[in-house]
Amino acid sequence: MHGIRVSRNYELTDAASVTLFYLLERQRTIKDIRERWPILDLSRTLQLAYQFGVAHPCRRGVPEPLTFDFLITEQRSEKAYKAVNLLHAEKSLDVREQSLLMIRQAWCNERGVVWALVDSSAISQTVVDTLRFVRTWYVHRYTPNAAIAKRFSERFLKEYATNVLLEDLVEKTGRALGLRPEARLDTFRYCAWADQIPVSLTHRMARNLPLVLRQRAHD
Repeated sequence: MHGIRVSRNYELTDAASVTLFYLLERQRTIKDIRERWPILDLSRTLQLAYQFGVAHPCRRGVPEPLTFDFLITEQRSEKAYKAVNLLHAEKSLDVREQSLLMIRQAWCNERGVVWALVDSSAISQTVVDTLRFVRTWYVHRYTPNAAIAKRFSERFLKEYATNVLLEDLVEKTGRALGLRPEARLDTFRYCAWADQIPVSLTHRMARNLPLVLRQRAHD
């Protein structure tokens, strides 16, 4: 797929990686996302493997780099790096796999890189489907406009009611702002993707369903 935050093609091989990528690229502070990033510092990971008493991954007798599922560059007051590995819910880690994760963590600690192990069991199909729904504005090549997005989100939240279908809320908001009919749903999708409309990711989202919002913007 093609990234929004970083304009390049990404190769993501499983649903958990796709979902985490969707979540990451919504964050304004993230400047770069690299998937399956290899630790090419083999001399150090070999030393760590020896210290942890585990065989380093090899292919045909040649040491093979350990990888992070994602290496993230974040810019707040200063640039920072974060490495992420996914713990797949259906897979129980054996002692060797746990040791290899400890090598990754130790390598990051030595370099001031934050390392996180993310449990994919928290990622439901509903979250995946909802993220895909709101991200479709980019697939449709909708061009965001900051002023329109601000006006749309403010008017949408003013019109919002829990028992009203999403398509009715979108149409009512779009008509009030004079938006072209074909742009209304993608304007909503963009506002939801950018968190200007605080939608709940854990509830089903469709045009013919009432929309559920989070009570607080950062829930």
